[in-house]
Amino acid sequence: MELICCNSVEKLMRFPLDESYLIEIRLLLLQMAEDRCDRRIRYFGIPVIALTLEREKVCMWYVLWTAAGSEEKTRGMINAHVDHSLFTRCIVPYRKKREFHKGESSVVQKLLFSSYVFVETDHIDEFAKCLQQYPGKNVILSTGDVFCPIYKEEEYFLTKMLNKQDVIDMSRGYMDGGQVRVISGPLFGFEDHIKKVDWRQSLAVLEMNLFYRSIEAYVGLDRIEAGTTGMRKAAARG
Repeated sequence: MELICCNSVEKLMRFPLDESYLIEIRLLLLQMAEDRCDRRIRYFGIPVIALTLEREKVCMWYVLWTAAGSEEKTRGMINAHVDHSLFTRCIVPYRKKREFHKGESSVVQKLLFSSYVFVETDHIDEFAKCLQQYPGKNVILSTGDVFCPIYKEEEYFLTKMLNKQDVIDMSRGYMDGGQVRVISGPLFGFEDHIKKVDWRQSLAVLEMNLFYRSIEAYVGLDRIEAGTTGMRKAAARG
């Protein structure tokens, strides 16, 4: 029995295989790449072929749990003491929120997720060992002994929402026949994630799949009256 080892669809294309087989193999390879792990899979639909995917160093986002109120302290400790060759970025996400007091409003920054720090790394095991040397209740989210990165969809959503300062800015929108329409800001294009809106508090409640469960996040959303000059100016600024 011939054994063919490969780590890409391109290499597989060199072999005389039916297109239906290639489609299923392509899906397997994509799943293996998503898992980011070393594997050798014998695909029983094609008994003469074994698929292997070598482990690649890919930067992924991991979630670090820390005591509430210690998020910035933890980030500062990591940036100051952990070898920077072991991680690319360490962030604490924030959101902008409109607050009202005595008839006046102002925009302030609040934590997006209490107790969580995000670390981008392609050396998670080495990073975790280094982190153990420093005091504090810091735990990298994991399943058993395996550290779990956030899903690619979650990573995409967060990176699109956060600005260069790791803050989710205020968005602007209006109601259109029971539908929320966002005309500017980070929520533009992500209306499907909006679960509900509190216009009085200028807040949108988002439904997100994060930390391997469904959670709610609150971000700023100002209301602009549809068809007004203010709406057109807001759209131009956005």
